[in-house]
Amino acid sequence: MTRSLAGRVTSQLLVALALVLPAPAAAKVKPVYMVGLGDSLSRGVQDNGQGTSILTDRGYNDVLYAQLRKRIPNLKLVKLGCPGESTTSYLTGKGNVVNVDCKPKGGSQRKEAEAFLNARRRAGDLALVTLDIGNNDLSGCAKGGQIDYACLGTGIGQIEKNLPVIVKGVRKAAGKTAPIAGATFYDPFLALYLDPSTRGVALASASLAKEVNTKVAAALTAGKLRIARIDEAFETYKTDSTTTYNGQEVPVAVRRVCELTWMCAQRNIHANDAGYRLMAATFRKTLGSFSVPVPK
Repeated sequence: MTRSLAGRVTSQLLVALALVLPAPAAAKVKPVYMVGLGDSLSRGVQDNGQGTSILTDRGYNDVLYAQLRKRIPNLKLVKLGCPGESTTSYLTGKGNVVNVDCKPKGGSQRKEAEAFLNARRRAGDLALVTLDIGNNDLSGCAKGGQIDYACLGTGIGQIEKNLPVIVKGVRKAAGKTAPIAGATFYDPFLALYLDPSTRGVALASASLAKEVNTKVAAALTAGKLRIARIDEAFETYKTDSTTTYNGQEVPVAVRRVCELTWMCAQRNIHANDAGYRLMAATFRKTLGSFSVPVPK
């Protein structure tokens, strides 16, 4: 066989093999993780339109995740938050009376969260963390259209005591450089303004919300977390400027809470789709640009 003929035969054999042999599998891209911690807002709880709270996939973590995946296609969302969680139940695993779809490993969200974050830090695949906690320490303090100041004092005390512990644990487990953003709170009780008999309570609640959010922001800053100013995004403190809502003159802050939560429609404190989208936008702005980790 001549060299030219042998060359042609070899080439044909290589072509045939290429057609029948499977192509090499593309290297599988390992996931990097976005972790959501906190209470029902972190899980996307909403009213079903008939007065019942349900879990949805339209919360701020879901919206933020969908946006970030356009830049980070291997991003994976893990939501460890618990509906009904307070700062105390986060730490201890006790006292969460709602406890819907929440059975944290180790008996508390703190233990599960810190163990998971530690593992992800060691693996080098932790992309970012979000946190909102403390709303439920105060949620029962305005029943019947009246502020229960004893309840409020207890709740604020719990936040002041527990939030620094929560933040410190999250930061230590996630590592010094992981992007972590914690949220301040909007004020659902502004909706009480729609009833003339409880307008004073509504306006007082805005002042109290400012006091609470100042303490929350201080704890987040001390723990080296970025602050997602949900209170400012919802214009919680705009009680002097007025606008209209359903034909009634109301403070801007009242209209905003009516538009962004279920409070005015169903007396449900949770955000609606518009509210969660705004929360996601606020978290995204707060997180800014960050480096995507390369898993080990």
